[in-house]
Amino acid sequence: MAFAAIVHDKLWKEIPAESHDDVRAAMRSLVALKDPTRSPDVRALQDPRAYRGSFRLRAGRCRVLFIAFPDEKTIVFTTAFLKKRESDYEAAIDRHASRVRAYE
Repeated sequence: MAFAAIVHDKLWKEIPAESHDDVRAAMRSLVALKDPTRSPDVRALQDPRAYRGSFRLRAGRCRVLFIAFPDEKTIVFTTAFLKKRESDYEAAIDRHASRVRAYE
């Protein structure tokens, strides 16, 4: 059974328009998996600010942060960014954490 996807409304403004198709395709393939967290393009977030169940999806040059709720079969995609340097992750994780709090 596929997962339902919720995409935060600001996510698309955070990445260039030419990357939207790559990100959409990666999201679609991810939610179709039986266990999206086991995809080779997915890594668990290790940062202590990230909520448990938070992951990073690699979609071409972009990275998309999400949180998975396996019992509810739902993924919430919270933020996206182009990885240029390590500090890009820090800012994205801060946005991710604040947006996840909004879904609590």
